[in-house]
Order: sequence, then structure tokens, then C-alpha cells
Amino acid sequence: MRKTMKRVLGGMLMCSMVLTSMTVPSYAKEAEKDTKAAGGYIWLDNDKYIEYPEEQTSAAASSTQSGYGANRLLDGNNDTRWEASWSNAPASIDVTLSAQKAEYITGIEYVSRLDNNINGTMSDYEIFVSEDGSTYEEEPVETGKVMKKLGTYFLTFEEPVKAKSVKITSDVQAASEMRLLYVPSDAKDYTELLAQAEDLGENAREHAGMDNGLWFPDTLDAFEAGLANVPKELLDTEEDIYEANRQLFELIRDLKRAQLESTVGLNGRLRAAEAALEAATVGETPLTWSQEAIDTYAKEVTAVGNTAGSQVAGTGLVADGLKTLEDAAYAFNLAQNKPAVTFTGEASQPLAYIVDGVTASHFQGRGKGENVYLELDYENMIQFESLTFQTWWATGQCIKQIKVQYKDESGNWNWVEDGKVFSMNWTTNTA
Repeated sequence: MRKTMKRVLGGMLMCSMVLTSMTVPSYAKEAEKDTKAAGGYIWLDNDKYIEYPEEQTSAAASSTQSGYGANRLLDGNNDTRWEASWSNAPASIDVTLSAQKAEYITGIEYVSRLDNNINGTMSDYEIFVSEDGSTYEEEPVETGKVMKKLGTYFLTFEEPVKAKSVKITSDVQAASEMRLLYVPSDAKDYTELLAQAEDLGENAREHAGMDNGLWFPDTLDAFEAGLANVPKELLDTEEDIYEANRQLFELIRDLKRAQLESTVGLNGRLRAAEAALEAATVGETPLTWSQEAIDTYAKEVTAVGNTAGSQVAGTGLVADGLKTLEDAAYAFNLAQNKPAVTFTGEASQPLAYIVDGVTASHFQGRGKGENVYLELDYENMIQFESLTFQTWWATGQCIKQIKVQYKDESGNWNWVEDGKVFSMNWTTNTA
């Protein structure tokens, strides 16, 4: 059934409701953790970083809710989480990760809460370091922003920094996991990294070629030249060992990420992004975008096109391209101009959550009867075929019944299907 609507109005026949709009398709699982144990190390983020062992890490937070301690940040379980105090948490909280001794830290892995709830996730952060574990540098080693989206993020430094403790000062109120990232710096690490580099290089040389699963010969030549330049003797100081380890780490990282992979999947995602751009309309009314938002999305899509232009590319570049497209599509959805929302009941969460396209943000309201309604104003005449709600995980709090009206071209409100009461039987995360 097609109806011409200017507004959608629902009479809420229930005691409370939690509504979300439909999700944006995701091309990668939230909080996907690319862990590859090799030579005793765990490589993360498509082989870019090495994780410092969680069993040698301690965690603390300046605010904690009972039963949700900072130790949960290190338990390896994404279904548990640390949370700040529910009653008196400050706007800014310090979370500290400490190693057993000073290490060459390259950044932090941060896994947001993963319970389908965007509240309390990190958005702005500063990172401070301490070499002795107690006295911190006055200036942050890194500052930045995190997309308001559930998942895994890598807050990395331009250069490794020697530190025993790392303090993340941010607005985060809950998180599933956090880890230190580092370049191993012990003598035993040198032996292990060198053996891994030699084994990896030997295997790659046996699979030289231009096809999926192989390595370009030029890539192998560059790797072997780099390996030949790694010091093999006179590693007398910690700094000497670290520099050699750093060279080995970078050689292994780059060769792992250079293994060729088909770009067919990446091209499929790229075509979808290009179609979304083609369909986007510049404007100020609902369902349009600003020119700036379109240009920003187009820039990201074009950059990925450079990788997708060949039949094969390095696994690292392909994975990075997929993640770029996913995040860019998410941001583009958020940037779309949304309809104005009115709710005549009691609201405890922002009304904008109901039309933001993010299933992890939840509009929560309370009301009952014909005089309690939710109104969406699209400003212009639009053809509608349906009205879709997405559940929160707490299905017992979701809307149970609605009636719907639309405003026609004459400005008159009309009942959909003669005032039919639509009932909803929810299961978790269904529409």
C-alpha cells in the first residue's frame, strides 16, 4: 500500500517504549579482532600492531561501578565490560594500563561496550605516558576522536614511546576491552622476531607471483634487502636491541600485509558506495545531504578506488579499504538531514535517536493513550510504503501497539487502514 505522507503520527497504546531506526548495513563484524598468533605474538588490525600480553598488564580507572571493575578490560571477554559509577561519574575519566616494565608502546586498542548500547562510548581522548609508572608527562602523547560507533579502535602514536604506564583521559563511561600495543624490545624477542622474519620470507619466496595468495617479486626483493640490513651482532644495549626489533617488526608487518588478495569483494562494496553517492541529493530538507557531507564521502570512496582498481592487492590494503568504506558509509548516514521529531509523552533519551539510523542508540519514552504520539515531519510530500521500528534488546520495554496517521496534500490527517491497531510481537534485534 502506498500513501502520500507529510508526517507520520502514531498513537501509543502502551506504558513505555524503546525505539530505534533501522541499522546501516555493516560490511564487517563489530569489534572484529584480527588476531594471528605467530611466534608467540598476537597481531592486530590486519597485522599492523602487536598486542602486549594481557596477563602482564594491569588496569585501573578513576571511576568504577561495583561489579564492573577495570579488571574486566583485560579478561578477554567482549560480553563483559568495565563501567564508571552509575551515580556520580565525572565527565572526564582516567583509565590506566600498566606493563610490568617500561616498554616501547605504539598505542592502545580500545573495544567499546558491545551490548547494543551507544551510551557511554568514547568520543574524545588524550593519552599520557609515564616511564616510571607514576609520574606522567604534562603534555599528551596523542589526542584524537573516536567515531560514535560500537567496535574496535586503535589509538596509535606517530612513533613508539617508552613507557610503563599509559593513561587514557576521555569521556568514556563503559568499555569491553583495552590493550597496550608495543614493539617487543628484549633480547629473546630479537631471536624470535628474526626467526619469524626468516621463515616468513622463505615461505613468501616460494610463493612469488602476481595472483591471489602470492607475493609480488619486487615486494620480496625489498623485504630481503631490508632483512639483510638488520644488525646481526653488537646488540649490546637495550636501545640497540629495540632498534633491531623495530626493523624486524616493520619488515614482518609489511610482508604479511603485502600478500595478494582478490579485490572482488572490495569492488562490490565500492560499487554500493558509488551508488549511494549517485542517489544522494544536496539540500537542507530531510533525506538530503549537505555538499560538504557528499564531498567527504566521495573523497573516501575515491581513495579506496585506488586499491580496488587492480584484480589483486595486498591483504592489508584490501582489509583497510573495506573498513574505510564501512566507516565512511556510517558517517554518511549520520550526516543525512533527518526529519523533525515530536513526542508528546515523557522522553528520557534524545528524540533524534529514533531516526539516526543507528540501532545501538535508543530513544526511550513513556506514554499511553490517543493523546500520546510520535510525529515525524519530512517537510515535503514523500511516497511511503511502510513504517519500520527496530527493537532494543529489552523487548519487554518496546512499543506494543500503534495506530498511524498521515497528512495529505490538503493538510488533513488521515488514518492508515481506517485506524487499524498494529500489534508487534518482538524478539531481540528484529524489525
